[in-house]
Parts: sequence; structure tokens; C-alpha cells
Amino acid sequence: MLRLVGYPTIVVSSVGLVASLLIILAAFTGWRDSGAVVSIAMSLIIAISMLVMILVMNSGFENLSQRQVMKLVQESCPKWMQVGGKGLLLLGVLAFLGAAIENGMAEASDFEGFPALFLGGFGTVIHSQAIVSIYGAMQLQENLARSQCKFGHQIPLGAKFCPECGEKASPDSQPI
Repeated sequence: MLRLVGYPTIVVSSVGLVASLLIILAAFTGWRDSGAVVSIAMSLIIAISMLVMILVMNSGFENLSQRQVMKLVQESCPKWMQVGGKGLLLLGVLAFLGAAIENGMAEASDFEGFPALFLGGFGTVIHSQAIVSIYGAMQLQENLARSQCKFGHQIPLGAKFCPECGEKASPDSQPI
């Protein structure tokens, strides 16, 4: 199920991330979305990415806290993806805050005067984190599917003992 939803959402988020970065670049040239078409379209793409990210992060990990889930998901990503996600997060936050400081939040509240830098920054934050989170959750579920006791029984996430034979879970079979 996760792969069925995860990969298309990663593609949508990747398109949204590229569009967000292009909006940030356009904002530096003075472009403003006066027709609000781009703002509304980007808001819809952001909403889709956020919804799937929330659903993914809350499925299959009921016996763990959100902090534990996020830690495991982040650790399931390759280092380059973790670093890239954090870099894009920082870029997005700086763009978002730069727009808020320069233009004021009152101007950002109506779609017609929506600063492009504000929109691009927010999109960059959401899309970069959606890509890292969804990919990490898919990798985590793959890794968990391989967690077994020494007799080959599958051990659920967070379990200290095998539910079938009672054998203690080995530390290397559990990501926690």
C-alpha cells in the first residue's frame, strides 16, 4: 500500500519542489503572482504532499511515539538525502522568513498579494520534507519486513520477543 501511494507522491512532491525553487528564483527577479493561479495550484500540491506524509507517518507504527517514528524514518534514508533534505529545509525557512520580514504577514494573508518568496519557501519546506519522509518510511517498512528472530519468524517493530516462539529479539534485528 505504501509503495502504491508513496512513489506517485514523491513524484508530485519532486515537481512541487522544483516549482518552489523556480518560484524562489523568480521572486528574486521581482516576479509576483498577481493572478493567484500559481499560488492556488501550489497550495493544492502542498496539501496533497502533506496529507500523504501524515498518513504515511501514522500507518504501521502505532506502538511507537511520533519522535521514534521520525527518528527511524530519517535513519532509513541515505546520508546524502538527509543532508539534502536539511539543506532544502533551511533554504525554505530562510525564504519563508525573508518574505515575512520584507513584506509583512498582513500582505501574505490575501492570495492576490501573496509574495512569491513566501510561497516558494513554504513549498520548499513541505516538499523536501515530504520526499525524505515518504522515501524513509518506505525504506523503513522494507527493513522491518526483514526483521526476524534466529528461527526465521518475523518480529514486529518495537517487540522485544518473537510473538511465535518467544525468542528474545536480537539487537541487530530491531532498528530501535
